[in-house]
Amino acid sequence: MKRFIAFLLVVLVLVTSCSTFAAPPAQQLETFNLAEMLQRTTVALVHRDDEGYLRAHCAGVWINTNIILTAAHCVDNDTNVVVGDKVEYLVYEDVGDLVELNNVKSRSGVVIKFNKEIDLAMIGTINTPKHFITLRGQRRIRVGEHVNVVGQTAGLWFSFSEGVVGHLPRTMIGANDKMNVYLQVSAPVWFGNSGGAVWDDNGNLLGIASFITRAPNMAFFVDRSIIEKFILN
Repeated sequence: MKRFIAFLLVVLVLVTSCSTFAAPPAQQLETFNLAEMLQRTTVALVHRDDEGYLRAHCAGVWINTNIILTAAHCVDNDTNVVVGDKVEYLVYEDVGDLVELNNVKSRSGVVIKFNKEIDLAMIGTINTPKHFITLRGQRRIRVGEHVNVVGQTAGLWFSFSEGVVGHLPRTMIGANDKMNVYLQVSAPVWFGNSGGAVWDDNGNLLGIASFITRAPNMAFFVDRSIIEKFILN
């Protein structure tokens, strides 16, 4: 019965969703306004620990009114993930200034699409966000360009940080030992950022966090070109 309900939700999401994106902001946003907007565009993927507290293990971003984009490894809990699997999450408004979330009820969605080779997944929900992403168009990314990151860094809710593009998108082997196109970013990214986004100063999406290295402040994001194909195909 639960699997049947999940299937119906998948069908509902796919029928009611569209693959268009919000129009990009007309001008560069002030850092304060941008940070809050990006926090509200981000979700926290969560689980309950042994004491019943909600803990964030990954992030995700709204791509339209009822679909969350995240990393595939964030929804693959050491099992063979399938369409219809349940995913728990929180939005920015659920958390506020709270630190321990033992009395907060999580929201639910289901996996509607995933690809482990490129480390991307989509979660269907029945919630409607106030903000969702815009993919940056063909405008060139430059090394040293200022970027913005939001995630559940080290389990700390909706943490905002800044950095720069460390290297242009390139094809390389990722953490899953598969070839993919990654954008290298120099920013304080850590466990809990996976599945979250990196944005330019206009709030346009540049990539989804996939893996980090032992080198400090070096993270790799699935490039926007791969994201666009994944969403639209």
